[in-house]
Amino acid sequence: CNEVLTTASIIGREFDFRLLNILNGEISEEQLLQAVEEAVSFHLIEAVPGRMDRYQFVHALVQQTLTEEVTTSRNVRLHARTAEAMEQLYAAEVEAQAAELAYHYSEAEAVLGTERLGHFSRIAGERALAAYAFDEASAFLSRALEAREGETGPQLAERATDEDTAAILLALGYAQAALDQIAGALSSFHRAFDFYASAVNVPKVVEIAEYGHSGYLISGMSELIPRALDLVDPDSHDAGKILANYGYALGVTVDGFDSGLAALERALAISKHENDKVLEARTQANMANVYGFHAHWEECLNAGSRAIELNMDLDDFQCEMRARIWVASALLAKGDQDQASYHGEHMLELAERRRDRTWIDRTLRPVLTAAVARGDWDSAREVCRRYPFGLSIPVTMFIDQMVGDADFGLDAIDDVARQDSYFRSTTDWIGRSSFVHMLAVVARITGDSGVLALAESNAVNILSSEHQPNQERAANLTLAIVAVERSDKDPAERLSRSLVSADQYYAWPLCSDRVLGFCLRPWATVDKLKSTSKMPLFSAGMQATGPNWPGLAATTPTCCFAGMSQVMVPRRCPCWTNPLPSPPSWVCGH
Repeated sequence: CNEVLTTASIIGREFDFRLLNILNGEISEEQLLQAVEEAVSFHLIEAVPGRMDRYQFVHALVQQTLTEEVTTSRNVRLHARTAEAMEQLYAAEVEAQAAELAYHYSEAEAVLGTERLGHFSRIAGERALAAYAFDEASAFLSRALEAREGETGPQLAERATDEDTAAILLALGYAQAALDQIAGALSSFHRAFDFYASAVNVPKVVEIAEYGHSGYLISGMSELIPRALDLVDPDSHDAGKILANYGYALGVTVDGFDSGLAALERALAISKHENDKVLEARTQANMANVYGFHAHWEECLNAGSRAIELNMDLDDFQCEMRARIWVASALLAKGDQDQASYHGEHMLELAERRRDRTWIDRTLRPVLTAAVARGDWDSAREVCRRYPFGLSIPVTMFIDQMVGDADFGLDAIDDVARQDSYFRSTTDWIGRSSFVHMLAVVARITGDSGVLALAESNAVNILSSEHQPNQERAANLTLAIVAVERSDKDPAERLSRSLVSADQYYAWPLCSDRVLGFCLRPWATVDKLKSTSKMPLFSAGMQATGPNWPGLAATTPTCCFAGMSQVMVPRRCPCWTNPLPSPPSWVCGH
């Protein structure tokens, strides 16, 4: 009985009697059945309900104890025998057992080598990818790649050496993109693309160049997209697919608005000529992104709405997510939190269903910004609790300060900003930028000079490293608030004026033009600055002079607002003991 159970423990927590029979060929099936029944009677194993010939160990500790008693040499050989027996037993449906086979071949690598390990790891990874199990897919596909290339592998810049390796890299890139591992995904895609381009495998080249999972990914492929265009006819259907991403990559740069839209218009024309509704929808979604990047909110809303309308009959996840996030962005910029919240909640449902970490992270922007705008602190906190990353970090910190849990909010600063771990890991410029300028806001609330210095140092860190234009704007917004707090007139006015002239984007989760109005109000006249600003809410920040926020005059003591504009946060006062009943105007944009 003990020998049979030891073999069963190597198979796993759950095992098939038929497989156990193959592995114990030296005893008869009747003897094996008696041993199994004896183990059942001692409550060591039990039958799996509803499954013929399937058993499992009652406690994982029983299995662990048995496996620990096996010598290393015997353990390796038992795994090797198990893997080979499984291929024999499940020959007709062996791919369904790929994950277990990959495990056994991994444990038996010392005696069986890596060929079968790589084979089943790839199958298991591709099956996990199809089931949206991206963590498992990444692990299996990385193991398959390692089995083909060795533990160290080639240099990251080196292309794949054969078709199978390129296919593994392509699948791995898809998994990494969904896990928000953008650097890894770009490396995988570039290596696969280089192989396919050298082999003139145009379908695969187009597949990579048209992949539009996230904006960061498309921007990172800006060098290979023109190479893909060189391999196709300039007016072909394939060219249109590539141009949709090329226009995006060009359009989300400081000087690329016109060239980006020109490429997108070409893609749109091709989509209509080919009657390709998927391409048309994706192109419109990318147009919304480009318009939004440059703060053309009306055009952004129109293009994004058209993409959503087209996608109703298409079920294109990437297209719908990009379109909705920019429609929500435009709605927030125009002050319509309810509609923005509708799109955000719908996006979050889709992203959760797909278990897509990247899009869950991005979807936090409209969801949390709308919640903060409504003063719905409980809903915002619940979302932050479920997804404690990205924009949730600065929003949690902000809400804790606003409702009086100051110590908890400051703990978030200690845990994240001072360790700098968030900045090292994130590819989300909005989350990163928001955290930086929220530090300045928290410093305003608390009057904490240390937090103010932390905001300043992190803003300088952004400006001194590689960054996007909107990161630069957010960092400068932070430095402008810091300058106001220190009564440094010249840098406050200079930074604020530069942001006004650049049509500052909507700062998640705050209305940044109102903050700018606050920054400039002490030193400039309303009429002079209104004439230079295209931002609809800027003048509200300039004109606000009273101590009260809308809706708070009857409930909030005046002493909390001493010397403050209604567009900025009051310093905390001992008499303030209740949570805020509604958000201030500079948060919601009304």
